[in-house]
Amino acid sequence: MLSELYIGDFGYHFNEDGVSDYRANPPRIDLGTGLQTGSGAAVFNGNGPFQIVRNKPQVFGTLTYFLPTKHGSHDLKAGFEWLNDREINSSDASSGNILYLDLNGQPNEVRLYNFGDPSTLGSAWNGPNDVNRRAALYFQDRWTASSHVTVTAGVRYDRQRPYYLAGKSDPVLTDIFTAQTIPGATIFVRNNVVPRIGVSWDPKGNGTSVVKAFYGRYYDNLAQLASVDPVGPSSRTYIFNDSNANGLYDGPQELGTLVATSGGTSTTIDPNMQVPHTDEVDLSYERQFWGESSLTVAYVRKMQRNEYATFNQARDGQFNVPITVPVTLYNYDGSKTGAAQGTQDFNLMDVPTSLKGIVQNQMANVPDSVGGGSYNYDTMELAFNKRFTGGFFLDSSFDYVWRNELRQNSSSGSPFGSDPLGVGYFQNVYPTVSNRQTSTNWQAHVSGNYVFPYQIGVGLNMQVQSGWPWARLVSARLPNAGTQTFFLENIDNNQSDTTPLTNLRVDRAFTFGAHRLTVMLDLFNLFNSNAVTNFNLRNGSSFNEIIATLQPRTAELGLRFEF
Repeated sequence: MLSELYIGDFGYHFNEDGVSDYRANPPRIDLGTGLQTGSGAAVFNGNGPFQIVRNKPQVFGTLTYFLPTKHGSHDLKAGFEWLNDREINSSDASSGNILYLDLNGQPNEVRLYNFGDPSTLGSAWNGPNDVNRRAALYFQDRWTASSHVTVTAGVRYDRQRPYYLAGKSDPVLTDIFTAQTIPGATIFVRNNVVPRIGVSWDPKGNGTSVVKAFYGRYYDNLAQLASVDPVGPSSRTYIFNDSNANGLYDGPQELGTLVATSGGTSTTIDPNMQVPHTDEVDLSYERQFWGESSLTVAYVRKMQRNEYATFNQARDGQFNVPITVPVTLYNYDGSKTGAAQGTQDFNLMDVPTSLKGIVQNQMANVPDSVGGGSYNYDTMELAFNKRFTGGFFLDSSFDYVWRNELRQNSSSGSPFGSDPLGVGYFQNVYPTVSNRQTSTNWQAHVSGNYVFPYQIGVGLNMQVQSGWPWARLVSARLPNAGTQTFFLENIDNNQSDTTPLTNLRVDRAFTFGAHRLTVMLDLFNLFNSNAVTNFNLRNGSSFNEIIATLQPRTAELGLRFEF
């Protein structure tokens, strides 16, 4: 019998400030082009620069016991987990309380925030202090029934209690928001019990082949529910009338219809919301061939269920008023205005006039009308590796993935992103193209290494990844629902560049008694591919503008000394 006890704490501090003075350079985002200017407010879910303090004390304990019997041996394992996952995620107001949402260079909407004076953060007002207290118990039995069959079965109980601590707000925009002191509260408590089972079968009993099957369920960690904390960042988005045509907000007299809100001051949570979970089913076959070589064929299906989102409940199922909106389509040509490709009429759906200005945000499971919060991912993998005599090693694999999911109507402009379209629910106004999308992607990998005489090594790593599916994102302003963004077409109609990447290493080792010195030369992106890895998907003058390509061929010289 073996027992283990682990006591630890995880945490970090991370701050991000505005890039310039918001009073002289107010933040703006163009919903048509995606262009961001000013002091910057697109980070932290659009709430601007932030200060994050994360703290997660935790205690884990396990007890394992080996029990041989005449019907095979059992490896029994029982354990518990306790975590207090806490995060203070404060918008620091260093980009101000106003964000302008233009549309193709013209004033369109304005978003106002409940932030206080940046100099009084932590005294007169504070950010959300959100916690998820989690506890778990589990039991597992690994039963080796014979030399052919091993069965691993277990059950796990999870308890989650997300809650927020007391706080206070002291907004600068007192004509829009009210100062208040908020008591702490438990959001809800959820208890879940899940099974997991796996079977390994060796058909011959000699260790040269094995068939494996597995099923397991995994529940999400509900540590990120700050959007229902009343102390958290809250906003109200209005049609911007800009009556004096100076492009700046000069008071409530310039506010038109309320089109959206966010944050805990206007968002409730469905008390019956179910915790999202993922069911995973694996099936694989592995076979060892001559020498040290093996082949693996595997299938993995992941099924995400009960995903949730925050959306305007008053509008759910109410986009039923037909309206035709003409939109000019553009393409990037290096200029500020772009090249117009013509005007296309879109048959959209608006909400009734009676819902104009009505916002009833709620965090809830995704509606059944769009298939619910259900996403399916099917992956096939074929892998082969071989270790030859004489210092040669080869590893290879090929994966193919089928995806069925809800895709978001926004894209990332990050040069580090490999797929800018996120996953999640939005209320679609263009019934011609569903926000539930199916797509595929694949990747292949081959790497090898060979050691020549005189301790000269050559290694090659080649990877090819399919492009990601995409569609143009079109924004249009509706009379009642405000500016809405939708897909021009299904995303599987377009594919970004296939990305090949080849890296080469040549090294030479020198041995001096018990010491070893290795000189290494690495060439990254050997063939200097310039495949585009991200580009602007928003319709407007910047549509199709390149955001990032593969880094050019790069050489690196390194030394490693072992003693």
